[in-house]
Amino acid sequence: MKKTKLAPHTQKLGRPFLWRCTSCKKIVESAAPEKCCGSRTRQLAPVSEPSKMWFENFADTASLVFIPPSEIIPLTGVVSDREVNQLALAAGRDLEKILVGKEIKCPRYFEVYNGKTKHVRVSDLKTKKSFVSALSSAVKHRKRDLPAKKTAPFGNLIELGHVMDEFFEGIMAGIESENWGEGERVNFYSEQIELTVTGSPDLSFRGIPVEMKTTKLLPTEEMGKGDRSNFKQKWKSNYLSQIAMYSHASSKDWMLLLLISRQTGEFTVLPVDGREKLARLQKDWSKWVNNERVRQLLANYS
Repeated sequence: MKKTKLAPHTQKLGRPFLWRCTSCKKIVESAAPEKCCGSRTRQLAPVSEPSKMWFENFADTASLVFIPPSEIIPLTGVVSDREVNQLALAAGRDLEKILVGKEIKCPRYFEVYNGKTKHVRVSDLKTKKSFVSALSSAVKHRKRDLPAKKTAPFGNLIELGHVMDEFFEGIMAGIESENWGEGERVNFYSEQIELTVTGSPDLSFRGIPVEMKTTKLLPTEEMGKGDRSNFKQKWKSNYLSQIAMYSHASSKDWMLLLLISRQTGEFTVLPVDGREKLARLQKDWSKWVNNERVRQLLANYS
């Protein structure tokens, strides 16, 4: 039998695989994904020893402190309205009080990202490459289960990003507050593509959708030139695009972005208006559907 060669920094996953219900969060072992509570399950992988060691150091130095929006560098789409900014400040200060004394403990598992999908999602409409990839996968796997992932990131920055997302999502899921709650699933319709996609903002604050993102460092004036350039690129291509679609689907002109530093634990809450970004995306989508391959995939997907 031919031995499987793993790519650098990956761990091999074998049967039975671990799956977690997106609704009740119960973890089960199975060779293939199964529905639970009528919801999908997502595959998990154990956190590697190198990541556990890194997290121990993070726990010793991290400080879950709120950084006001006024200390964040100017970013496209961030709302300058005084009343809106007061609400963002209230959200940040309220969350800081909630997080005081929370145990910083490394998760046992993290969700394994699977590029294959059965449904096109909000996040897939950010770029033509991601859209065509998701659409091709959805057409291919429409009538069959997605195969389980056989490998997962191991002891590198990719895994650490997933582990930190898992940690903060776990903390937010345990919050009991009159102001904070889970995000509600939304449907976003693109007239240009004639397609409805779904997604879920992570949280809500006083009825305002909140998307949560982790980043290496918060974009303050102290951020180095290289890190600032990388962050601004991600802001335009990733964060702003998702905000644009989620806020429109929620019938809001703006929504909140909870941005957390993976390095320090510091966080900020920014009010973001994605309408200009949505207009640019709509122009892009109009161009995508002129492609013959895209039109054929859409016909097979519908």
